[in-house]
Amino acid sequence: MLTRPQGQTAEAQHALETAGARVLLFPALEIVPEPESDALRNGAARATEAHRLIFASPNAVRYGVPWIRQAGGPAPGTLFAAVGEATAAALEREGLAPVVRPANGATSEDLLAEPEFVQIRGERVMIVRGVGGRGYLADTLRRRGASVEFLEVYRRRRPAADPAPLLTEIRKGGVAAAVVTSAEALKNFVALIGPEGREWLAAAALIVVSERIAVQARPLASRVEVAETPSADHLVAAVARALAIPQQEQNR
Repeated sequence: MLTRPQGQTAEAQHALETAGARVLLFPALEIVPEPESDALRNGAARATEAHRLIFASPNAVRYGVPWIRQAGGPAPGTLFAAVGEATAAALEREGLAPVVRPANGATSEDLLAEPEFVQIRGERVMIVRGVGGRGYLADTLRRRGASVEFLEVYRRRRPAADPAPLLTEIRKGGVAAAVVTSAEALKNFVALIGPEGREWLAAAALIVVSERIAVQARPLASRVEVAETPSADHLVAAVARALAIPQQEQNR
């Protein structure tokens, strides 16, 4: 079962189905753009003056780049950075390159380990993200001497999802694992599936994409597997590990 927002599951779904899985979709997160406002316009204008633009997600690229371009940016010489490979690829499709991205992993911690973010005293940094995102990246950059602002261009919310079809599949014994790629999606997922779904989850496998999410997931599921990154190939490998599927069967 994939819990990513609607319209953002195609790559992972294809990879899992190619590997032989039957995939169910149950979005536990909904992404909506921030409405036009003075704060958004002013933030986009300041983004044109930033030395470094960090994009936290593909949604940050999708909703943030048009605002920055409308404001006349990005400025020549701006350094572009992405927290993960999917976000880096989204920036490259927009013609914004080269892109600094983690050599290993796909978290804020991984990006902060890159040489471009070690010596940044006096640099102006704009983090393009959703409303209320994690503060670790900004806090660390400020401690290293950078001036950091946020351009918040979308928000996440719990969808009005009907769990009945999913619970029907669970009762049939046809759901072995769920993939959850953010802490907020995990919280929403647990709330949406109700007591019966949580009872199922306690005996199922849960695949997450960071150790931070795994800490929250372990009390909820019998088996928690951490994918190396949120990429489709790494998710397939993590599902296979969680369900103890031999390598030769994955490649069949």
